[in-house]
Amino acid sequence: MADAQTLLILPGGYGDGPEVRRHALMLGLTVIGASSAPADPAAPEYPTWLALPHVSDLGFADAVAAAITGHGVRHIHASHYAVWFALKDLLPTLAPHVGLSRGRSNHDLTDRYEALRERVAAPPELPGLERASEPRPGPNPTLVAGFLRAAMDIPGESYEPKLLALIEVARRAPQGDIVEVGCLFGRTAALLAMLADHFDLGRVLCVDPWSLVSTEQGNAQLQASSLGFDWDSFRRIFEVNVAPFARGRLNYIHAPSIEGFARYATGAPATTEAFGETHYEGRIGLLHIDGNHDYAYAAEDVRSWTPCVRDGGWIVIDDYDWDWGDGPRRVGDAFLASNAARIRAHFVVGGALFIQLV
Repeated sequence: MADAQTLLILPGGYGDGPEVRRHALMLGLTVIGASSAPADPAAPEYPTWLALPHVSDLGFADAVAAAITGHGVRHIHASHYAVWFALKDLLPTLAPHVGLSRGRSNHDLTDRYEALRERVAAPPELPGLERASEPRPGPNPTLVAGFLRAAMDIPGESYEPKLLALIEVARRAPQGDIVEVGCLFGRTAALLAMLADHFDLGRVLCVDPWSLVSTEQGNAQLQASSLGFDWDSFRRIFEVNVAPFARGRLNYIHAPSIEGFARYATGAPATTEAFGETHYEGRIGLLHIDGNHDYAYAAEDVRSWTPCVRDGGWIVIDDYDWDWGDGPRRVGDAFLASNAARIRAHFVVGGALFIQLV
């Protein structure tokens, strides 16, 4: 009896084929891989593997029909556009009961980039930004799109609205160090390095423990789900992700926030094998706090680092709107209330609280 859950991926090792295979197996589907390449290195990754003729060969249609009949195939995922293009015409006659999906193609790439250009051409308004200092000339839309594309290709939890706001903030930031507390895989760190280079603002210092300390954020369920992470591998992933953008302007301190601040306050350079030795000014033009979100930790981050922010500088408290707790919100609200006379502008976008000092 044919298995209604049998999926054929063709070619099995091309494009998004391996990704689709992993997801299908997790869902309990019967998965078959195939290609025309002799000794295809993807073959061992599949429970069942078929050698099929090349899509341009005359025997391709008959071989696909035999595979469908012999293995009870109910769906084909064509990871190569040319294979999909051929099958979309063949299957209605060959096997009309078989579904067909298309892998990522140049059409998707075109759609993705056009949508990005449209979003950049009409960025969202930032209520409250009008009270901030006058901006420098901004990067042109193509460069903004390039900044976003490069940053969003790095795993992370900061999304376009917040990244666009960071670009606007960098246009209005004074000279000084750019400090990020909590970096994970480096999405915002990479963007900050690009902006520091473009506007010649200063050097970027990243501070992160990359350890279990990061999981103690006041929510037991969130912490439990994070216990099995390989945190040191996360640090190495961070290094790779930010390396193309560092250009002598970025380094990191591998330590909890407060320990990192103590080292920063001494004026000592940051030294790592990946990025060498980097000296910092000791005055911060832009501070991005995205470390441990437990109230006590977040409050200590703000108490320690914000006195180093120079006049006209920016403080960004990430996850002010946060599903897992209210630590950053309580800290942000307290800072706004106790420093009202020092605050020139503030607004919330992308879940983050942005504050410019007078």
